[in-house]
Amino acid sequence: MTTRDRGTSIAPRIVVIGSVMVDRVVSVPTVVAAGATILGGSIEVHPGGKGANQAAAAALAGAPVRFAGRTGRDGAFVLEALRALGVGVDACRIDDGASGSAFVQVAADGENAIVVVPAANARFDRDDLARAMREVRRGDLVLLQHETAMLAEVVEAGLEHGARLWLNAAPADPWLWSLPLGRLEALVVNETEAAVLSGGLLDPHAAMEHLAARLPEVLVVVTLGRDGAIAAQGSLRWRQPSFEVEAIDTVGCGDAFVGGLAAATLRGADVAEALREACAAGALAATGRGAIPSMPSRSRIASLMEVGTLIRSRR
Repeated sequence: MTTRDRGTSIAPRIVVIGSVMVDRVVSVPTVVAAGATILGGSIEVHPGGKGANQAAAAALAGAPVRFAGRTGRDGAFVLEALRALGVGVDACRIDDGASGSAFVQVAADGENAIVVVPAANARFDRDDLARAMREVRRGDLVLLQHETAMLAEVVEAGLEHGARLWLNAAPADPWLWSLPLGRLEALVVNETEAAVLSGGLLDPHAAMEHLAARLPEVLVVVTLGRDGAIAAQGSLRWRQPSFEVEAIDTVGCGDAFVGGLAAATLRGADVAEALREACAAGALAATGRGAIPSMPSRSRIASLMEVGTLIRSRR
């Protein structure tokens, strides 16, 4: 809890400063290889973007959430989707340019390949930053990704506001080491991102140990897809297996994990419990199509944690 002027006690919130994308999802028999042409099946348009996805996931997992980002008019429906989930979007800007877009191939086995065009997300500027920071109170959990412009400035401003900073380093880039990563509360990466930030260590456990050694005060979380997640902080280590589900679309699973992890942490769960909730959220996201439309509620997360497995027929 934090205390503002006049002694009013106010619970912290999650403030997501991140990307808005229009997801164009095409079903394919297999992810297309270089130089190949294949026939796709259905094509669907969904609200997405790592920032918007994680805001939706955290809100559905029970956290109070505010979101700040920038989109074009063709992406305004993404903000409406967030608003319908109870996410505050007053800090967002809609401009006349193109919205960010993600072009997603989803194969028959649920795996995916994605091309992201930042567009409006790259136009995030100082006015947007000032608008975003008006949402941040001391003690809030501020969740960031590497899909928007001005990440260094956002990190600096978040620290100045006394926020608990989380970074989902996606996409990863060695440039991120120029940021004060040691002042983060949590760094969340997948296996590929862990390899990039660890200088090419392909074994995720070795990559995590490298990151934990460089960031001894930070909770370092590495997601392992179907194998769950591992985490380290100082001398402590955690391992959480995934939950068994029948995947039909893995788009957004990582974002469901991050949002679920942040929501559980904000609620006061310890690392082991938060990882368990996050893995359940990520698994459930694979049982629906699209990103935001597949994010699970807190009750569904709790049910999967209790049952331990969920098999659903393909539709």
